[in-house]
Amino acid sequence: MKQQGNAIRAAETYHKSGVASNYYLILVGMFVFPLILIGLVVSRGRKASSSDWARSHYELQYRSAAAVVSGVVAILLFAITIFIQNSVGLGQPANLKMWFSFLSNLYCLLFAWAVIRGVRGLFLAKSERTITNPKTYWVWPLAI
Repeated sequence: MKQQGNAIRAAETYHKSGVASNYYLILVGMFVFPLILIGLVVSRGRKASSSDWARSHYELQYRSAAAVVSGVVAILLFAITIFIQNSVGLGQPANLKMWFSFLSNLYCLLFAWAVIRGVRGLFLAKSERTITNPKTYWVWPLAI
């Protein structure tokens, strides 16, 4: 009975922290872009008032979401530049197809990187393990 009580308390602590729900928000935000902005704001706001293990996860979430948002913005600016260049007549259709193929591959890599970090973070958050270096951009975060 005593183990069951501890497991229930650990599950309640896990759900109250909001770390997992923010991971879900960021992962779904990869498909629905405004949700990742909400996850970015939430992870930034909750970082200051949380326990050590949750703080490390919020830092990882913030850096992952910020990298994805900045990558998407850069890809969009690059695509707009290509469209402007093509409408002026400086670009050729074959080059345009090549650049869009490059941009889609770049987004796929960014997407895979963020999903791997998010799933790994969810796995570590479930066991309430602290991430050793949450400020890294390495694809596989290590935990204590």
